[in-house]
Formats: sequence, C-alpha cells, structure tokens
Amino acid sequence: MLFAAGNTIATLLASVILSTKLPASVHVGLPFFSAFLGVFAFHGILSHTNITMFGKGALTFEDWLAKARANTVAQANARYVQLTNQQR
Repeated sequence: MLFAAGNTIATLLASVILSTKLPASVHVGLPFFSAFLGVFAFHGILSHTNITMFGKGALTFEDWLAKARANTVAQANARYVQLTNQQR
C-alpha cells in the first residue's frame, strides 16, 4: 500500500511538473513520462531515506519493507499449508 500510494502521488507530481516543462507536441506521451519518472523518483527517495534517533539508525525504509514482506510471505505460506491440510 505504501508503494501504491507513493507511486500515485509521485506520478501526479511528475505530471504537473512535466506539463509545464515539456512542449505541447510531447503532451501525448505525458502519462507515460509521468508514470516513469514518478515511480523511479519515489523509489529513489525511499531507498535513500533513513531516520535516525539519538545518533542511531532507527528506521530505514528498505529494511522495514523487507521485514514487512518477509512477514507477509510467512503468513501466506502458513495459510497455504493450513488450506492444503484442510483439503486433505
């Protein structure tokens, strides 16, 4: 959900910026350019953002997302095993 919301906001911001910077003849490809630049800009911001508290790294988005993804995969695997056992 974080990626979806961030990518959407970044794409909308890129669209506004690009519509003022690009000539009118290129506006046909504006949605593609906006999505491309918005998504990569958002990923660049997330991968280079670290939050520190009291001089120690408290949160890096990359680590947080990896932990959330690992937990989600573990829950999905457990649910799959449970459903498989129920079918047997």
